[in-house]
Amino acid sequence: MHETILEVNLGAMIANLNHYRSKLKPETKMVCMVKASAYGAGSYEIARTLQEHHVDYLAVAVLPMKGRTYVKRALRQALSL
Repeated sequence: MHETILEVNLGAMIANLNHYRSKLKPETKMVCMVKASAYGAGSYEIARTLQEHHVDYLAVAVLPMKGRTYVKRALRQALSL
């Protein structure tokens, strides 16, 4: 059996966010897509980091009911709703 480890560099994610943000007019709103479990990286951590860096909107894809419950809970935690 092989073990796979995924490391997410939040600093690199924010650097990418800021790079694309620098290409936009200041008044342009930004939406970031957060996959249900952020490819195993944890949607809570990803959403929280994006929120801390003032992303205007977070989006998720339409999921089966089981997935929706998970995403709603994770996003509520991230957004402290």
